[in-house]
Amino acid sequence: MPHSSEEDDQQWETRLKQVEETLLNLRRRYSQIQRDRAKKEELEAKLQRLQSEIESLEFELESRLVSWKDLAEPFWLAVRFGGLGIIIGWFLRAWTDSN
Repeated sequence: MPHSSEEDDQQWETRLKQVEETLLNLRRRYSQIQRDRAKKEELEAKLQRLQSEIESLEFELESRLVSWKDLAEPFWLAVRFGGLGIIIGWFLRAWTDSN
């Protein structure tokens, strides 16, 4: 039994609509992929800027934590008491050598 022309036309219309819907879905997915790629590149660039900023801040904080003002007092205390210890040592050695 051959198919009628109307049935063939209707099948073609149905298949054509399916193909059009599939193509439309593919275009939507492709557009989403393009947007996602652009977003990924944008986020990666932002991440690199943030990492660079973090490194800069870490360096700045470390340089502020260790400053000459922080080290000056312990340095001069060590020089003062170390020097005083040497002088006392010389004095005691000279005193013991004379006895």
